[in-house]
Amino acid sequence: MGVMNKNAVSIAYSPTKDKSGQSTIGLDFSDRPYLSVLKKDRKPYIGNLVVSRTLPVEYDLSLIVPFSGETFKGYCGGVVRLNQIQAILNSQVGKRKLHLTLLDRNGKVIMSTRNGLSVMDRYDHDLSTAERIDNTNARLWMPPFVPGKTILNPWKHALIISEKRVSSDLPWNIIVEAPVSAVVSTLSRNSTQTLVFVGMLLLLIIPLAYFVSLRLTNGIERLQHIMDEISGLPTVRGIEWPKSRIFEIRRLTEHVSRMTQALSDALSKQKSLSDNLEAQVANRTEAMESKKPSGPILEDLIAPDGSKKWFETHKNPKRNEKGDVVGLIGMSVDVTHRFHRNRLNNICCRRNRNFSPWSTISE
Repeated sequence: MGVMNKNAVSIAYSPTKDKSGQSTIGLDFSDRPYLSVLKKDRKPYIGNLVVSRTLPVEYDLSLIVPFSGETFKGYCGGVVRLNQIQAILNSQVGKRKLHLTLLDRNGKVIMSTRNGLSVMDRYDHDLSTAERIDNTNARLWMPPFVPGKTILNPWKHALIISEKRVSSDLPWNIIVEAPVSAVVSTLSRNSTQTLVFVGMLLLLIIPLAYFVSLRLTNGIERLQHIMDEISGLPTVRGIEWPKSRIFEIRRLTEHVSRMTQALSDALSKQKSLSDNLEAQVANRTEAMESKKPSGPILEDLIAPDGSKKWFETHKNPKRNEKGDVVGLIGMSVDVTHRFHRNRLNNICCRRNRNFSPWSTISE
């Protein structure tokens, strides 16, 4: 820190000697570009990076306050060492994967946490070509594509850059750089962890789903087993149909049960018709073989509507001129009404025979 007169010559300085042992009194700072601004505005001024006048040679930042008065009488100035700014930037970054760069009013680097940027260098990334992210102040900067490299190579070096002025009184800009690779790495790590979790969840769910599906489809398998063996069963009555809590399986079981019962009833009627037909064929065959008239024979027959009919049948062999049997002549009379009437008469006669004066009529 020092005090300079109106000619910008040091008249007081601390320390009084630099590191080489030379005196810091009488040093001439009249070549500094900020003097013209300081004499005109007479306001505190923060200078740009300059080379120190003391040894060893270093870059300094000057903080200057002019003496008040009607005329310019001199100023008091202090120096901020860059290593102090570097320590502040490093403390702000910490262990985070980002970089901070401080630029002066001329766009030159004051200090940066990124390797490759030296003091007084121009900032090396052209933000005018960087794509702005939505309506934010951040931009996506990508290096140019290098022939022979993969298309993903620029993304490895891509940066999300945000630039902002430090304050209205301090015309410096602070640039924050966040590598996209860190974001991609974080997303990849999170995605990997999620996939591992989903994989472990699937390993648990698949066996559980398998056993649950077996439980739920047990009714269908039981139904299929019944359908495979139903052709060998003498009757469908007494079959233990599967039960299920699933509405669709329950409805399917009911439909199959009704269909099976209807098919069984139809087969029973068909069997009865077949038996009657076989009996009639046997009777006719017997009549033809005996070569004698037969009858009357009482036969039953199942009508198409499912009712049972009774017929009185007379059969006579048909002979040719030589007397050989060549056919059968038959006649059938529907005696269903008479059959039921005779049956009713027989029932009444049996009751009359069993009736006594001492019995109690209970029917």
